[in-house]
Amino acid sequence: STQSTWEENGIYRWDENVTRREDTYSIDTPPPTVSGVLHMGHVFSYTQADFIARFQRMRGKNVFYPIGFDDNGLPTERLVEKVKGIHASRVDRREFKALCMEVVSHAEEQFPMY
Repeated sequence: STQSTWEENGIYRWDENVTRREDTYSIDTPPPTVSGVLHMGHVFSYTQADFIARFQRMRGKNVFYPIGFDDNGLPTERLVEKVKGIHASRVDRREFKALCMEVVSHAEEQFPMY
């Protein structure tokens, strides 16, 4: 599979031991919030940075381009309220936090990190 080829060849591997700044290219982007079902708009917003990361790798750079989810904050709270049909202000804080973790976990399963 493509994924195993990438892993075997270290295509997207970040080498934290590279010490020369000239050999490193870092892309710092805020992670997407889990605020709903991921869609093509999310893909579009990361296409340009991904293109730059790939170009820099082809030039031999050690590219640091972390991707992840921001599962904290208001967008996630609103998603949980919508998915669970509840209002955060009417639920015990610990119970609401557990519901947030459940909903976020489900969203992250759709896009596993390798």
